[in-house]
Amino acid sequence: DTLSAISLQELLTKIKAVDVDKKDLDDFTGFSCTVSVKDKPTEFLIYIKDFQWTIENQGTLIHEIVHTIIKIWDSNNIPHTSDTQEFLATSVSNLYEDITRKLLIKK
Repeated sequence: DTLSAISLQELLTKIKAVDVDKKDLDDFTGFSCTVSVKDKPTEFLIYIKDFQWTIENQGTLIHEIVHTIIKIWDSNNIPHTSDTQEFLATSVSNLYEDITRKLLIKK
């Protein structure tokens, strides 16, 4: 709903997304960014331009989930190494399941 009222760039500016450059918006299928608001915890945003339940869009979602998990880990000083790969796989699958449950409810 928000995107129909304002442009994506306006939305990112409004929510103070900190790691998305304007050039990144010109040619993308999706992206992951952080949202910083003074005196509030950092939030993480995954945006898929036109999500449909295609294999390609699900692949894009998983791709962006991995970026998001790495950003969360980096902000908490959690290393991503072969020793933490099971934790990474579990984190990715859990976030995918959480997101897709919410998408299915909206359909």
